[in-house]
Amino acid sequence: MITALAVSAAAVLITLLIAAVQDIRSRTVYRVTWYPAFVIGLVSVVIFYVQTMPDTLILLILSLGTAALMAGFSLFGLFGKADAKALVLIALTVPVSPFAESAVPSLALSSIVNACILSMIVPAVFLIYNAVKKNKAPFLTKASGFPVNGTDILNHHGFIAENIAEEADGTIRRTFAKQNASALRTDKAKFLRNLREHQQAYRYEISLYQRCDKLWIAVGIPFLIPLTAGFILALFGISAVDFLMILL
Repeated sequence: MITALAVSAAAVLITLLIAAVQDIRSRTVYRVTWYPAFVIGLVSVVIFYVQTMPDTLILLILSLGTAALMAGFSLFGLFGKADAKALVLIALTVPVSPFAESAVPSLALSSIVNACILSMIVPAVFLIYNAVKKNKAPFLTKASGFPVNGTDILNHHGFIAENIAEEADGTIRRTFAKQNASALRTDKAKFLRNLREHQQAYRYEISLYQRCDKLWIAVGIPFLIPLTAGFILALFGISAVDFLMILL
């Protein structure tokens, strides 16, 4: 029983690590990345349920319900496709941790709550960094990124957090952009990945950015990173949900 889930958990963990690296490098997770873990995980979890039924019938129902819920969230745009695939994978193939007991009968729910809490640490880190460096900008801008050298802009990931325009006399006019992820994504000239991949099409915008001494960027941390960390913590019994239930 434990061995079957341990195999599944190992396959899922390796897959999450690979997917997180892909997401960091290119903001894309290839579909084929998920296939091996789904196959290994489903075979392993079937063995687990065969060995433990009917005692784990409720667990199976919760697992299927959680997977359906995560998939539904993705359809309504609450999760990215890669994030949803990761959560469905966890919910279906590692319903509970094989290494630690938990008060919550869903490793996926424990993982996502852990991930949400870990995600809150990122803005705090940016705020502290910008405070130490004495970087001046609106609060939301300081909580989501930092300034970089304009000449090095293509070496970074994320979004341009400023509106840059050239006046008739050739001077550069700068204002801070709205700190809204959907608004930033709408302007493809602010998406650094687009600039790198289509440098000819955006050569004018790139030239404006590179004329700036310093340029603020908003760093979009892929949710797969805190989700992977949250999964590892939950896998070994460190769950924010458990902690809250103890307090209550």
